[in-house]
Formats: sequence, structure tokens, C-alpha cells
Amino acid sequence: MEKQKLKNDLILIVCVLAVALIALMAINFYKRATTKDAYVVIEVDGKEFGRYSLNEDMVINVPAFNGGSNTVVIKNNKVSVSEASCPDKICVNHKEIMYNGETIICLPNRMTVTIVSGGDILDGKTY
Repeated sequence: MEKQKLKNDLILIVCVLAVALIALMAINFYKRATTKDAYVVIEVDGKEFGRYSLNEDMVINVPAFNGGSNTVVIKNNKVSVSEASCPDKICVNHKEIMYNGETIICLPNRMTVTIVSGGDILDGKTY
């Protein structure tokens, strides 16, 4: 009787783990699928600085608020900030972003870098 309970518990644990793994894979696939036509929107002090394709590798020098500057790198469908004139460098230490809706923010330089897909609405703006 105890062996049967243990066997049933193991079967339940394996089933729960399998469902969780399948759900995680489906979510990851959906996130990647929505970024195929995505682009990068860079804003400085609330005004759009530029829009760039996520599919084209490039380095963008962004003049920021109060004479500061940031260097945004788009490479292999991922975006990062490689250099910044801000004192804390949180934006430089932020992980690369690659999914729709992800953002890197540099508060001292008042810069945001956001990945969006066409037709998305973020912060009340339609992209």
C-alpha cells in the first residue's frame, strides 16, 4: 500500500513538472514569435529620438539630457547599453533585452530603450 502511494506521488510530480515545462516552452515561443517584426524605440526626455529595426546590427550614440550620452547596441536581435555618462551605470549593467515590451531605462540621462512590435500600445502610445 505504501509503495503504491509513493508510486502515485512520483507520477503526480512528474506530470506537474511536464506541464510546467510545456507551459514555459510555449510562453518562450510566444515571446520570440512576437519579436520577429519588432523594432527599438529610443526616447530622450519623453521625446522619441529614433526607431531602429531589431533585425539590423548597429551602434547608436544617443545625446541625452543635460549634455549626457548613451551608446545603445543592437546585435543579434538583442539590445543593450554599452556606455553611459550617468554616475551609477545601472543601464549599462542591465541585461540585454530581446522581447516585446522590455525596456532599459537610464534615469539620470532620461533615456528609455523599448522593444515594440507594430500596432502595440505602450504608455498610451500606439507603435
